[in-house]
Parts: sequence; C-alpha cells; structure tokens
Amino acid sequence: MNHVIKSIETDFAIISLLENNVGHVHFKSNIEIDENIQLQLLECYKSITNEPIPFIYSSDEFLSSTINAPEIARTIELQAPINMKVLVVQNLAQRILAKFYYKKYQPVNPYTICSNIEDALNWINHRRYIH
Repeated sequence: MNHVIKSIETDFAIISLLENNVGHVHFKSNIEIDENIQLQLLECYKSITNEPIPFIYSSDEFLSSTINAPEIARTIELQAPINMKVLVVQNLAQRILAKFYYKKYQPVNPYTICSNIEDALNWINHRRYIH
C-alpha cells in the first residue's frame, strides 16, 4: 500500500496525496455530494497538489449526489489538478451506477472503474507508462 504524504480531513471525506503522486478521495458514510462539497473538494485538490495527477475515489456505504451535481462536477473537472480518475466500487449496484454516470457525463480525462485500490493503482501506473 502507498504511504500518505499529505492528508486533509473534512466532514465528508479524507483527501490524501499518496507517495506515488496519486490523489485519493475517500468519502465517509451517508454523504450526499452537492455543489458545496464539490467546491470544497476543488480547494482540497489544489491544496495537496499544484500539478495534474491521477485521483482514486472510494467511499463508505451510502454515497449519493444531488440532481445537479454531475453538471457541477464537469465544470469543476476543468479547474481541478486531475489528469485521470479511478472510481473504486464495492458491489454490482455501484458498478452499474458508475457506468451509467460515466456514459451520460463523459469525463474530460481518462477514467476507469475498479473493485479495489490495488487494481486502481495498477491501472494508473499502466496509463502512465503508455503515455
């Protein structure tokens, strides 16, 4: 596992910079992502890195978002220091929702969905070597 270099804890997530220059956002339980949370995330991204890096997203149970969150996320994505994304899902229902979300709201940067952090890091490392 990668060691944490820098970390910011909020009411909704822990945002970390890992030793391999990968960001990790782990959302806490029962969080509904809204515009306020997305704007706070943007500030956290900018606090832990000055250059675009890959980010891994994971969560505890029951993560949801407001109806306008996807449109806001797209706007924020253009401002965030992120160059690829990996969403770690825990079950089939989360995988189906993630695939639907990414199909409807195509991210600007490369992305994938994985079942665990290790697979997410492997995908990131592979993408780094082919580019």
